[in-house]
Amino acid sequence: MSQWEEVQKLALRLQEQVASLYTDTFPLEVRELMAAWIETQDWAAGSDCERTAAALYSCLLVELEGHCARQQSLVHRHALKKVTQQLQEKYKARPLHMAAVISSSLREERRIIERGQETQDRSAESDRRRPMDTQLAVVGCVVQ
Repeated sequence: MSQWEEVQKLALRLQEQVASLYTDTFPLEVRELMAAWIETQDWAAGSDCERTAAALYSCLLVELEGHCARQQSLVHRHALKKVTQQLQEKYKARPLHMAAVISSSLREERRIIERGQETQDRSAESDRRRPMDTQLAVVGCVVQ
């Protein structure tokens, strides 16, 4: 399961935390649309090497333009073109920064997912114990 699919299964408050990672840094629409592609790239390497970052930036734009060309809806196609322009304006001169932003966001997403899973595990354990606690309380009442 992709990391983005795991995000979709999180509680709403945790999904909002993930969304907030992208507020001013990278378009959430692109994160969702290109989740599989984004997750297969080595953004950590891109955040350390200008050439790798530039290649990732170029590939991201090519992929995004491909999505745009395949888009049937005029409204969605226009929105993707606008997002593509915004990415170009923001990161054309700073692909290293873009790679660092994406790398950091993916790491933080993973932390949020892990927190969500820990919370689910604790909740499931509590749910399993609840019937046993009730049974013990009933037995305690009967014994007294």
